[in-house]
Formats: sequence, C-alpha cells, structure tokens
Amino acid sequence: MANNQEDRHMNDHREQPPLTTQDLLNTLVAGQAQLQKDIQALIQQMGNKNSHESSRAQNDNGPRNSKESHGLVLTENEKKMVERMDQMEKLLMRSRRVEEAMDLHSLSLFPQARAPPKFKMPTLDKFDGMSCPKAHLKMYIRALQPLGADEELLAQMFQNTLTGAALRWFLNLEDSRTRTWEDMCHEFYKQYKYNTEVDITWRDLETTKQDSSESFHAFITRWRTKAAQVTVRPNEEEQLNMIVKNLLPTYNKYLFARYFPNFKTLIAVGTQIEDAINNSGIIQDLMDQQIIAAPASTNQSNSTS
Repeated sequence: MANNQEDRHMNDHREQPPLTTQDLLNTLVAGQAQLQKDIQALIQQMGNKNSHESSRAQNDNGPRNSKESHGLVLTENEKKMVERMDQMEKLLMRSRRVEEAMDLHSLSLFPQARAPPKFKMPTLDKFDGMSCPKAHLKMYIRALQPLGADEELLAQMFQNTLTGAALRWFLNLEDSRTRTWEDMCHEFYKQYKYNTEVDITWRDLETTKQDSSESFHAFITRWRTKAAQVTVRPNEEEQLNMIVKNLLPTYNKYLFARYFPNFKTLIAVGTQIEDAINNSGIIQDLMDQQIIAAPASTNQSNSTS
C-alpha cells in the first residue's frame, strides 16, 4: 500500500506542467507572505509561553502542564512551517527548469494545419529579401493553391520559401503578428515593400561586380536580374560591356579585347573559361583556338618583341 501511494505521488509530481515565470513569481510571493505570517505567529506564541511560565513559576505542576499544552500548539505550527518550506523548496526546484522548459505547441504557427493527401511541396525560388515581395507571394500562392493548400497550410509552409536574412526575420516575428495568413502576407509585404520603391539605375548596373566566390554563370544571372528592373534599360551592347568590365580579373583579362555580338556568345565563352580555370592547363588551348584573347601582359610582350 505504501509503495502504491509513493508511486502515485511520484506520478502526480511528474505530470505537473512546467510553471510559467509569472505563475512561479506569484506563487513564491504568496508563499513567502504566508511563511512570514507563520513565523510571526510562532514568535508570538513563544513569547506568550515564556510569560505564562514566569508567572506560574511557583506552581509545581504549572510549568509542566504549560509545556505540554503549549508544546502541542508549537508542534502543529512547526509542522505547518515545515510543510510550507517543503512546498517552496519544490517550487524553487521547478523554477530551475522554467527557462529550459519549452511549450512545444508554441513552436507551430498553425498546429491544426494538415496537408491534403499526396501533397508534395513544389520546388520554388527562395526569397532572400532582395526582390519584390508581391511577386514572391503571387508565385507561392499560385503554385500551392491548385495542390489543395488552404490558408493555414499556406501560412505554415511559407517559411520554406525564405532564405538568409528573410528567413531569420520571419522566425523572429512575434506570433501575435501572424495569427492568420492575411496577417502574415501584410507583415511580409510591409517588411520588404521598399524593394519595389527603390529604382535600379544605370549606375547600379555599372557598379555591380562579380564577387570573389561567385561563379561566372551566377554573376550573369544576378546582373541580368537587376538589369530587368531598370526602367530605361541600356542596349545589349552596352550591357555586355558593363558585364565584361565588372568580371573578376581572372575572366576580364581574357574577355576584355573580344567582341561579343550577344549574350549567348558571352555566356558560351565565359563558361569555357570557367571550365578551363577549374581544369588548369586548358587556357592556352583556348587562346590558340582564338576563342579567347591573350592576357594584357602577353599582348604587350608580343608587341614589344
């Protein structure tokens, strides 16, 4: 019987949900106040006991009876104080786990969202915070709605289409601001609408250079994406000159002296150079075939000789 009661007590203790910080503070404050009252009552009773004992010091039975009668009262108060201290100790032990405790339900924006049977998330371009938010929402909705996605599923899966800074912003967004799919769209558009308000100029294109870790093809794609946002766009020859000028020296020194009639030719030659760089020893073959021009240093040495 004792073992069964102990097991039930342990189960009840394990099943207690973790306290929130506010609940814990409220409980501790209330427990402290009650403990102070108990201590004051105990001090008062001990003072009363001493006064009774001194007044009845000449009575042989008085002190013994007084001790017995007051001993019962003190024992009950002591029991209450021990119980209350034990409760506060348990609360303090649970408080150590409050910060570590996690409400798993709060991790999901829409816990009831369910995908339709045989639903498969399509592969979509990820939004990194640099393009038009309205266009991204259109692409996302038009891709998922035909697959049976309702608003809750749209909201729950939206983070899968974000990356980089945009994903970090979204994950740090307060849940109170994303209670519905409409709220989420509003917050997303408000955060990134400046992308539609900043006009790309020729100067932006002229200063868009290839990054040191960026492949040739990735740079061309990034540059042309930015060029597509210019209202009055440079003609194709001007665009090609801008691109060649902004390539890394590894590419520029082989392409600057060559004429490219269109993007197709530039991309074909640039890809060959990129492959040659990744497989050293082929650059000379490309120059021999006059696919690419010799570097500036080579031209100067030839002209001098």
